[in-house]
Amino acid sequence: MKTITVPAKRNGSHIDPVNPVEIPENAKLFILIATPETVEDQDEDFRVDWYALSTRGLSRAYGDQEPDYSDAMIKEPNSEYGKR
Repeated sequence: MKTITVPAKRNGSHIDPVNPVEIPENAKLFILIATPETVEDQDEDFRVDWYALSTRGLSRAYGDQEPDYSDAMIKEPNSEYGKR
């Protein structure tokens, strides 16, 4: 079973996805509600969520199938690189 994570927010008495999402007819939905136990936990939960999101993005961008590039493969060096 393929699963996706859909960020959503509570809007009054219903839940709205942050971005539009197509849900197939008769799809099974599992709703997980994450709430911080204390005010201090709110910041920690936020950091953990962003860390997980960035980790997934980086793993897609730099996966095991990503080739290694050596300096010898550079055809035209960028003379502006590192001058800031």
